[in-house]
Amino acid sequence: MPVSDLVDARVDSRLRQRLRDFRALTFKHEATPLTAFFGTMVVLGGLSVAQSAARVLGASDAMLAIGSFASVCTLLFASPAAPLGIPWNMVVGHAVSVGVALLVHWTELLSGLDLHAQVLVPSAAIALQMQLGAVNPPAAAAAEIFASDPLAQRQPLYGAFFLVAPALVGTAWALLVQYATMRTVKLLKARRDA
Repeated sequence: MPVSDLVDARVDSRLRQRLRDFRALTFKHEATPLTAFFGTMVVLGGLSVAQSAARVLGASDAMLAIGSFASVCTLLFASPAAPLGIPWNMVVGHAVSVGVALLVHWTELLSGLDLHAQVLVPSAAIALQMQLGAVNPPAAAAAEIFASDPLAQRQPLYGAFFLVAPALVGTAWALLVQYATMRTVKLLKARRDA
């Protein structure tokens, strides 16, 4: 076997292992009304402040704080052990769902047809999420927001920027806050038990 085939096999094996690790990653923590309140405040407050700052800097159509992130916070902070809220489902679910919304939107723009995006987009997004094992209800809601909101469709690059912000940036921010919450809860519990 040539050396290049051995290297390719080793890289492929490592990539598959990293993918398995990412699919198993979780930021579970003990949920309390206090952690739910503060986690949600930090996520939604941070997105709101970033959106306001972007608008002050001239991006008048900036979208970061969208309604589906309230349900993201419910999963991450009120039910952190729920399988639908693991990072794999959050990231892949949002990427796939908004990707479907973009494809439908661009098809409508290019063809002039009305594909009834508000019905087609969430239906196709949920089916594709299931196919990929990355079911995430807030991601389907984000796709529906794109399909029904002209402001979302006016984002730069014919709406493509919506995939970056709010979808992936918001998701990454929410997961970062959940990780910080998990670490803080563990630290406080260790101090209390010591």
